[in-house]
Amino acid sequence: MSRLKILVILCLAAAGVNSALAELPPLIPRAVLFGNPERSHPEISPDGRQLAWLAPDKNGVVNVWDETDGKDRAVTNETHRPIQWYAWAGDAKHILYLQDNAGDEIDHLFSADP
Repeated sequence: MSRLKILVILCLAAAGVNSALAELPPLIPRAVLFGNPERSHPEISPDGRQLAWLAPDKNGVVNVWDETDGKDRAVTNETHRPIQWYAWAGDAKHILYLQDNAGDEIDHLFSADP
C-alpha cells in the first residue's frame, strides 16, 4: 500500500513539473540584459537648473548629455571609449568626468562646459 502511495505522489509531482515547465516566461533578450541603457546616472546640477545623464550616441559610445532649450545635447564627444562616471562641479558650470583614453584602465579627469 505504501509503495502505491509513493508511486502516485511521484507521478503527480512529475506531472506538476511538466506543467510548470510549459508555462515558463520567454527569455529576456541579450540586448536588454547586456546592452547600453537609453539613459542612466541622472544628475541635477547644484543650482537645480540643469539635468545631465549618461547615454550612448549614434555609434553606441556612452557620453554625457544634457537638455538645453528642450533638446538633448551631447556635452562630451568621446568616439572610442565610453564615459563611466561624471559629476557636476560645485559651481554648476562644469561637468567633471573620468575617461580611460587608451584602454589601459588609467582614468584621467576632464572638465566640460555644458
